[in-house]
Amino acid sequence: MKVLNYADLYVHPSDIEIEGISCIEAITCGQVPIVSNSDRSATKQFALTENNLFECNDAKDLAQKIDYFIEHPKEKQELKQKYIEYAKQFNIKTCLKQMEEMFKDAIDFYKEYYALNPKKPIKPHIDYPEDNPHEHITKVKHNKTHKTVDEKFDYTKKKNIFYHIGAMILRILAWIVLPLWTKPHAKYKIYGKENLKKVKKTGVIITCNHVHPTDAPIMATRLFGIRRKVRFVMLSENMDIPVAGPIMEALGGIPLGDTINGAKHFNGYINILLRRKKPVLIFPEAALWPYYRKIRPFSRGPFMFSVNNKVPILPVVLTFRTKKNGKQKMVVNILKPIYPGEKNSKELMEEVQTLYENFTKDFYSKYR
Repeated sequence: MKVLNYADLYVHPSDIEIEGISCIEAITCGQVPIVSNSDRSATKQFALTENNLFECNDAKDLAQKIDYFIEHPKEKQELKQKYIEYAKQFNIKTCLKQMEEMFKDAIDFYKEYYALNPKKPIKPHIDYPEDNPHEHITKVKHNKTHKTVDEKFDYTKKKNIFYHIGAMILRILAWIVLPLWTKPHAKYKIYGKENLKKVKKTGVIITCNHVHPTDAPIMATRLFGIRRKVRFVMLSENMDIPVAGPIMEALGGIPLGDTINGAKHFNGYINILLRRKKPVLIFPEAALWPYYRKIRPFSRGPFMFSVNNKVPILPVVLTFRTKKNGKQKMVVNILKPIYPGEKNSKELMEEVQTLYENFTKDFYSKYR
């Protein structure tokens, strides 16, 4: 280390390097490295600029890079300070802290997924594509043919009296039967029911983070009960799911439009429902990410409906608590309604998103 502190530059010409420990030692001392760009060397990852790399087995290129830093002492000094800061992530305390967090994450992962049902085979790890927060990660079998939702799609089913009778019977049965399935599956508990009274006589957009396969049925059957039907927005391809698709539509599912005119038709129908003082459930995160404990970026759609129709947002935040046996208990948190007032859709979206983020952060600081 004493020799490194006396040096002007650190040159790492190795063709093969697995760990790069010697380079870490050098940059920790504040030395500016010049590293071979060999495909078999891990050390090249420490190059912060192109001038920190030279062509493998090219002595002339190496000499040019050395001359460059000799001729540009100011840039070399600036890089030295950057490398001192950059190297802090490799010190022993930081590495031990990261390792400790890794073990904690592994334990939490076991509790959340592997221990959901010890009698069943271990469930595979869920890789959340956090660089694409709206990507759909759940795979469901669909029918081969797809019914396109365009401007001619019949949302109201006015001409089919038998459909409405069947849907009403199905909704009554669902109100009785679905809790027998969702309650053991999600093991949920609802808090904040008093906030439902505040939107009892008005149209309302219900927002909810999409983190459980049964969240839509729970919202549709348990928020307002049998007396007030909750419509919920769903992907048009969900209608193609055998058996479940038609049931979801009959229970209040509103498929998104597949075409430009279909999207306009969809928007018009949502506006009609809100003017008729109906509750509409929209998942602003769009995609279902089971048991995900963070809040993903919201889409602006539900907040545009709120602003355009002057109806409140009813935020419902789903969180999870890990029980002593390792199983997950879902907590349905109904928060106070938020009125658009003079805000535009972007301002309203940001306000609600911040509310969700702060609520979940506070919740998980108390419960794991």
